[in-house]
Amino acid sequence: MSGSAASVPFAYYAHPNISAVEPRSGPWDGGTRVVVRGEGLAAYDSPFGRGQCKFGEVVVPLTVVNDTTGHCVAPRRSELAAPPEPGWY
Repeated sequence: MSGSAASVPFAYYAHPNISAVEPRSGPWDGGTRVVVRGEGLAAYDSPFGRGQCKFGEVVVPLTVVNDTTGHCVAPRRSELAAPPEPGWY
């Protein structure tokens, strides 16, 4: 066996600092554009899906606008396994 750990490609991305998510709610039918604000989002701008938003168990891609803003689209009702329990928020 040859090689070393130095020859294995590795990239580290610090967690972004999220300060706001807007809007705080939307229609149950989904399709709402959700804006994510914070710092450090630019490191997650990738065609390989590094940036993501999670709604229940459904993961959708995050579109990074710049280092402080990104957005994603809430999934449609048919994509969710079940409606949230009352008082889930």
